[in-house]
Amino acid sequence: MSKYKVLLPKTAFSMKANLREKEPLIQQKWKKADIYEQILLNNAGKKVFVLHDGPPYANGHIHIGHALNKILKDIIVKYKNISGFAAPFVPGWDCHGLPIEYQLFKELNIGKSDISQIEFRKKAAEFAKNFVKIQMKEFMRLGIFADWGKPYLTINKTYEAGILETFAELVEKGYVYRGAKPVYWCCDCETALAEAEVEYHDIPSPSITVLFKSEELENTCAAVWTTTPWTLPANVALAFNKDFLYSVIELERDGKKIRVLALDEKKEEIRAKFNSKDMRIISQARGVKYAGMKFRHPFLERSAVGIVADFVEGGEGTGIVHIAPGHGEDDYRAGLKYNLPVISPVDERGRFTKEAGEFSGQFVLDANEKILDVMRAKGSLLESEQISHSYPHCWRCKKPVIFRATPQWFISIDKNNLRGKLLEEIKGVGWTPPEGENRISAMVEGRPDWCISRQRYWGVPIPVFYCEKCGEHLLDSKVIKKLAALVRAEGSDILLKENLPLEMICEKCGGKKFSLENDILDVWFDSGASNHILEERAGHHWPADLYLEGSDQHRGWFQSSLILSCAAKGAAPYKNIVTHGFVTDGEGRKMSKSQGNVITSQEIIDKSGADILRIWTASQNYAGDLRLSDEILRSCTDYYRKIRNTFRFMLGNLHGWTPDMQTPKNRMTSIDLYILSRMETVKKEAHGDYESYNLAGAFHRLFDFINLDLSSFYLDIIKDRLYTLGENWPERRSSQSALWELLKNLTLLFAPVLAHTSEEVLQTAKEEIDGSLPDSVFLMEIPEEKFVIPEKKAEEWVQLFKIRESVLKAIEKARGDGRIGNALEAGASISGDCGKAIGAFSESELKEIFLISQIGEAAGKEILAERSENGVTVKIYRADGSKCGRCWRITRDNSDGLCGRCGKIEK
Repeated sequence: MSKYKVLLPKTAFSMKANLREKEPLIQQKWKKADIYEQILLNNAGKKVFVLHDGPPYANGHIHIGHALNKILKDIIVKYKNISGFAAPFVPGWDCHGLPIEYQLFKELNIGKSDISQIEFRKKAAEFAKNFVKIQMKEFMRLGIFADWGKPYLTINKTYEAGILETFAELVEKGYVYRGAKPVYWCCDCETALAEAEVEYHDIPSPSITVLFKSEELENTCAAVWTTTPWTLPANVALAFNKDFLYSVIELERDGKKIRVLALDEKKEEIRAKFNSKDMRIISQARGVKYAGMKFRHPFLERSAVGIVADFVEGGEGTGIVHIAPGHGEDDYRAGLKYNLPVISPVDERGRFTKEAGEFSGQFVLDANEKILDVMRAKGSLLESEQISHSYPHCWRCKKPVIFRATPQWFISIDKNNLRGKLLEEIKGVGWTPPEGENRISAMVEGRPDWCISRQRYWGVPIPVFYCEKCGEHLLDSKVIKKLAALVRAEGSDILLKENLPLEMICEKCGGKKFSLENDILDVWFDSGASNHILEERAGHHWPADLYLEGSDQHRGWFQSSLILSCAAKGAAPYKNIVTHGFVTDGEGRKMSKSQGNVITSQEIIDKSGADILRIWTASQNYAGDLRLSDEILRSCTDYYRKIRNTFRFMLGNLHGWTPDMQTPKNRMTSIDLYILSRMETVKKEAHGDYESYNLAGAFHRLFDFINLDLSSFYLDIIKDRLYTLGENWPERRSSQSALWELLKNLTLLFAPVLAHTSEEVLQTAKEEIDGSLPDSVFLMEIPEEKFVIPEKKAEEWVQLFKIRESVLKAIEKARGDGRIGNALEAGASISGDCGKAIGAFSESELKEIFLISQIGEAAGKEILAERSENGVTVKIYRADGSKCGRCWRITRDNSDGLCGRCGKIEK
């Protein structure tokens, strides 16, 4: 074709992406232009959409989970900003709490006793601020748009003041109280933990059956099963289910008769444990009979009382549960009901106190074996074995935790029917995926009061004072609000200084000297109050339109935010919740350094570019866990290559065209109108996907349009028009006009995902096609629907595509048999139930759509291939005439090697 005048594509948009080099340059332009601020100004006055950012901990570099989370958020925010909304995005960081404190102590290689609280807090603040800068830079490299100049940090003075103001609201409404009840306790970190700070791992654990001798039934012992022998020193009761049937059975052990009380359905298991040949049922009764009955402790000189409790189940164990109110939530509640003593002979390091007698000084989990030895010696241990048991561990140090009763500060979940309000509000929230609603509802229904005190250094001090004369605590919302004003000016460290300018008098004894509470607020209180605090920030509103975090936040940030918002304001702080799963390797295994299967976001960016990582994020079903591997990333690169080449084709074939050459809709060819109508359908569906947060649906829908509708059909059939027609021929200008509409729409529809590449496309188009385009693709708006063909015409296209499929298959058969070299050597005869579809299109349109040279009757011609399906028969024959050396079509009007059409153009 080189000796003829053909119009080949021409553009500066390269085939090779070079994302690693180009993306930083694009980001520099965004930064220089202050693109985020321009977007806000551009969208001023539009409906506001707020995606409230859940703050990550500022304690290290970002990992792939952070990247996934921020990219998902960014895709949604970018989409909203180009689809008729004003969508600000304020990034946040959690700067207090155990994660940061633990990491800093580890780096300093010291303990709490080696440094003062004030000195440590200074170092912690520096540590957190440093990692805020590091993470911010790493997030920006992902192409995230945000108010990076004004993020919200829980360490900021105004934010800390807001935390105290929120606390004051809860105090005013009576939700805050102090109590001694069992909480999760990390013996290594020496602090209470919230449920959200506990994770479960399987560990070897003792499984034992203990005998409690009845003080009222002759020669009878209650068989009790437990996996926590270390809690037995705190035992005060045995729990039965009032409706279950229990039996006293007589067995033989070491030649002696013994009677054992257990759930009736467990009697055979008990007999097997005793290795007794004979068994005789002495009596049977419902569990309620044993309420109030006394049983002797298996190794201490005290009694346990029988009680009834609904949580006693008949699955594992013996149907009788050992109760230690100092070491379990259910036990504690049962203790309140029956006025049982709360015994917790364990110190903050997890060692038994003197109250535990001979076990004093031993770490509780290490004392299990000695407790078993004591019971063996006393004959009260029936059976002992090791099992694999799911056990709570600290989320930071990863060590097993215990339940320990200790004085703590709590938020009551049942005060003012708060629990009922939480459950009611959950029903009014949109949940994606929908099972999130049941998950958080079940958690709220069964959760205990929220323990908000932590025995650590790094956090907002709990604004409670103790009278130095009588020890009475002062919990006063007015005082707390005064403290908040001080903190707003000085920061929370001011609370740790003596002689605060507060006038307080103890109501109990009249004392005037007070000491501040040593504990700090739970870090989940900090982040949970974020939407309430940010409400007054410009561009925000309450409640937020969307929270989007990992599925673990059902028991974390989603719940803490819900509790504080409902308690303080009476409603949920969010309208919608979207959750994503966790990133695993290609085999679905958890990523870990020990397994060597960790892939970092930085590695992906350094090798392939951020847009490849963004494609991976957008193309996955994030509702479950997301797999990531080199192979999966290669498939993402394949997606990218196809999309990029399609953009390159469109840009290249728009060379020499400007918007003032736009063909009016009523003069565009049928094929061009069809593809634009098809684009409108895909756009509408993609809008629906984006709006419902089905990002994978949107991406794959758009990709399929590029791959199937454009590359495999439309772009292929218009090459003849674009390359071989005269530059200003109407048919060529019509196809270019269609390409321009496709380019604008697809650039914007892909922009939320392919942020950098879409920007590159826009800048190339601005340089080569339309200088009036905005300075950034993100200052545009997705065009409204305007190319829709009548329903009748759409139905004709559906039928025509069925016929086209038959034609292509028949041609492929002829090629496979070696009868023709390519489709342009063919002609086709089409007959049967196809009259309306075929008749609706001209001969030239049909030849273009089928990519053949002739169409007509096959009478008298050799049939090279034939295919019949759906009532249509297609016959393929060799086209009559000669091959044009310019357009390669077979025509009957060739002269000097050119068809009549090409001959005119070449003159």
